[in-house]
Amino acid sequence: RSIEGFSKILLDEYSQHLDEECRHYLSRIRCNTVRMSALIEDILDLSRAGRIELQKKPVHLKEIVKNVFNDFKDEIEIGSIAVSTGDIPVANCDSSLMQVVFSNLISNAIKFTKDKESPEIAAGFDNEKNAIFVKDNGIGFDMQYHNKVFGVFQRLHLPEEYEGTGIGLAIVKRIIERHHGKVWAESEPGKGAAFFIKIPLGG
Repeated sequence: RSIEGFSKILLDEYSQHLDEECRHYLSRIRCNTVRMSALIEDILDLSRAGRIELQKKPVHLKEIVKNVFNDFKDEIEIGSIAVSTGDIPVANCDSSLMQVVFSNLISNAIKFTKDKESPEIAAGFDNEKNAIFVKDNGIGFDMQYHNKVFGVFQRLHLPEEYEGTGIGLAIVKRIIERHHGKVWAESEPGKGAAFFIKIPLGG
């Protein structure tokens, strides 16, 4: 963080005294330190998700989803993303960890719909699958990589194309498995992705 802070000061306050090459290298230093900080935070989150004591109680997941959408309201407005939240049953779970789950799934959906002309993200409950879902109409992925998307440091795209550390979905998987649940994805290139979650429902 110190490196990132000092490089930002140099760029903000002394940029006019630096030549173009120096500014370029400082920008690279700052970008890489920001990326490294995000990576460290995600690794810590992954570790915490595996060892924190669960505080289970009946949770209204629809409210959590709506709160997460509100947390990302700036990104949603900038991207002109249409969002919707259907009915989701009450679940017996840890509300803080489920907030992390939906934050990761929705931030992913925002990221991968950014190039769509009419981006859409929906959350709700699929009665046939008996599972909660977060769906988008973004770039999608080939199902041959289905298992890879939940692996640590596994990415299907270059960091230059889509930002991220490659840990978010691994955190989701770990949290859901700690709830004795299941998470999986269904997708098709160019037609979006749907992530499904099964955890114990009811109060």
